[in-house]
Amino acid sequence: MMSTTKIFLLVGAIIAVIVIPLLILYLTNPVIFGDHTGVIENIIVDLPAGYMVALVLDYTFRHREEKERDRVARVGLSETSCVLNRLLTTFASMVKAASDSFQPNTMEELFESRSTELVSLHLHLNANAPMLTPIT
Repeated sequence: MMSTTKIFLLVGAIIAVIVIPLLILYLTNPVIFGDHTGVIENIIVDLPAGYMVALVLDYTFRHREEKERDRVARVGLSETSCVLNRLLTTFASMVKAASDSFQPNTMEELFESRSTELVSLHLHLNANAPMLTPIT
């Protein structure tokens, strides 16, 4: 499928091929056209004008579409950041609640075996997690 830019370039080239020779003939020898000079004048003026209107409309539609796409992306990123923030807060509270005063300070400490074991213990509902008292 051709993009609209390629289509507009193709249409512009076709209009130029039609209008430029007509304009040259009209300016050099208008008598050739006889009674049809009004039609030729309309073609010479209306084809490029219509083309320009189409270009402006295309630009306007693309601009609106781009603004809408940016708005949707901003909303999506905002929602994603809220969810990620909640997940990270939950993960941090899990590590904090499951730990025995161990708090990772670096990424390496966060993903080492001690941290993952603490989180796994916290997530395992049947395990004796240190912050929960057994239900009797």
